[in-house]
Amino acid sequence: MMYAAVKARGLPCALKIYEGEQHGFRRSENIEDALNSELAFFARVFGFQASFGSGEQPNLHIANMDEQERDETESAPSVPSAVEEKRKGETESASSAASSPSAAQSKSSLRGLLLGT
Repeated sequence: MMYAAVKARGLPCALKIYEGEQHGFRRSENIEDALNSELAFFARVFGFQASFGSGEQPNLHIANMDEQERDETESAPSVPSAVEEKRKGETESASSAASSPSAAQSKSSLRGLLLGT
């Protein structure tokens, strides 16, 4: 559900499912692949060169990013600029919500729900 929601918002996201694993990984090869996949994801999204312990970069499809790279249109904003626009909008809405106590309390409750606090 979380993957679908993030993908629907147009943000870069990836989902890898490891057969035989549940919430916590048990097999060492899955743990290593998951960590390398996270590193590969952040390297592509934030544009830095990553070094992987195993020597090879994991095969990782990043939704809303791979598609954009294929399209290569000048009219489409880049993913980093789209993320910056989203952050800017959240910052502006957070500052306006701060002036309304009930909105700020609602936002705080939602944040606590999402973060489990």
